[in-house]
Amino acid sequence: MGMYAYNLGMLDFQERMEVEKELLKLTFAINNENWDRAHDLFDDTFDKVTKAAGGVNAYNWRSFVDDLPLKPVDDFLTNPDNARRYNIKSNFSS
Repeated sequence: MGMYAYNLGMLDFQERMEVEKELLKLTFAINNENWDRAHDLFDDTFDKVTKAAGGVNAYNWRSFVDDLPLKPVDDFLTNPDNARRYNIKSNFSS
């Protein structure tokens, strides 16, 4: 979770390290089958990542983009050379 959000630019390095520490605690709780603690740690860590990212859910960031520009992706996928190269058989028109 920490590295993923960091690689998306949602966390800075210090925030990532704090999240990784929490994930170590979470792993310890899971290994000890302390499910209540693990659940709480997961929720707290996920909330910490979302808050640090300005309210953006790292696993569903698209829902926070108002007009996601898909035309470049559509143009790439419908280009005959790319469709052949990547074996795209259907129209990816958005």
